[in-house]
Amino acid sequence: MDEMTNRLLNPPFAQDPPVKLDIDAKILGIIIAILSAIGVIAGLFGLLALLGFSALLAAAGASGIVFLAWIGVLAGLVADVMSLLGGWQMYQGIADGKRLVIYGLAIGFVAQIVSALGYASIGSLILPILVILVVYYLVVISRFPGPAPSV
Repeated sequence: MDEMTNRLLNPPFAQDPPVKLDIDAKILGIIIAILSAIGVIAGLFGLLALLGFSALLAAAGASGIVFLAWIGVLAGLVADVMSLLGGWQMYQGIADGKRLVIYGLAIGFVAQIVSALGYASIGSLILPILVILVVYYLVVISRFPGPAPSV
């Protein structure tokens, strides 16, 4: 498990990224924090909508798969909160914030898959998964002010 989390936090491409960008971790952190705050608000509204949707499906007698949607939405909310806290820490210059953001992205990745299974809409996975992967790449290659850029 420790080796797996180490590979997630420090992937092989981190030291020599294929696409070399000079990303300031503090600026990326505030962007992630703002977008995650919007995600938390949207997730709370999603919980309310899912509550009504699951009540409608229960009345119709088809409430089996909605449980997966609940798990996905709740896990997505946890992922957004973790990314919000990690992004804020990155903005403050705390390097440990990158770890929280990466864990939040990993939980968000799984939450997207579970949510899509719950809503029976696998086709809607493509864009969110691509966004998660791009943000993960940017977080991994981002540097705090001080060390030389990787360009």
